[in-house]
Amino acid sequence: MNASVYEELKKALDIVGTGVSGSVNLIPELLDPEIQELARLNRPLRTNLGRKKPTLASDKWQVNRRLTRGTAQFVDDAEEPSDSNATYGRTPFEFKTILGRGKVSKDLQAKGASYIDVLQEEMESMTDVCADLEEEKLISGSVSADPKEYDGLHILVPASANPQAVDAGGTLVIGKMDEVADVNYSNTADMLIICSQRTQRAINGLKVGAQRYMDKKEVDGGFKVSSWDDIPIFWSQFQPDTEYADGSALTGGTKSSLYLINKSKFFMGLLEELHMEVLAKTSSQFDKFDIVERVVAVLKNRKHVSRLFGIS
Repeated sequence: MNASVYEELKKALDIVGTGVSGSVNLIPELLDPEIQELARLNRPLRTNLGRKKPTLASDKWQVNRRLTRGTAQFVDDAEEPSDSNATYGRTPFEFKTILGRGKVSKDLQAKGASYIDVLQEEMESMTDVCADLEEEKLISGSVSADPKEYDGLHILVPASANPQAVDAGGTLVIGKMDEVADVNYSNTADMLIICSQRTQRAINGLKVGAQRYMDKKEVDGGFKVSSWDDIPIFWSQFQPDTEYADGSALTGGTKSSLYLINKSKFFMGLLEELHMEVLAKTSSQFDKFDIVERVVAVLKNRKHVSRLFGIS
């Protein structure tokens, strides 16, 4: 890539000049902040869900979980207790690659907009596609269905051992909202709710019926969202309203689920944050680039996530 095209890239993406020469190896580093900002635009869930990098480079995010607890006992004076200790197991979460490849053809360049306008349009579009795919699999991902993707909430938080919205045929009621909170060990300050837009409207209806304020809560990124007992609610277009009543399948029914999570115990692990890589030019007919990230949904402790399923 020559210096003039490099300068145009910087101008189009509002990147402040750094005084360095136009080395193609530096371009992804300079574009990364813009790419990540585009991914957060109009995505309050992505902005507020934890995103963490591992302390050690690895192809997996390793979680040590306690499998059994030690025991305590009553003893007589000077009596030695029995030996007892907790046992632990390691649960790996393998990083997965999300990649979208964009292409700017000579035909597009010739038909109207300048080269850099077309490039920016394609870059923004592919960033949206990759960010949407991450959020979609955050909920519906299944390694058993496709080994290339990560397990999402639907797999990590199965319906078993979680409350079902059975009252009045699945109609959401205050008692069920309290029940799904009761089985979650988290403090309110660390929690957030993920649900469909239909379920969010049902929650708002509960607040009206209970004569509670329809207040908005400001969250990271300057977004204002609805809340329940001061827990912010993030609706996702990828949480379906077509689940089975027992929560076992995402399609084929008329029900939905609500997830209550602790964002320090469930988060996106990042091996590489979303960024752009300009590819080598192999044809005079087009220029290509990749938008790529390497991530995985990590659940550190099951007691800090809960699910209300069967919502109609």
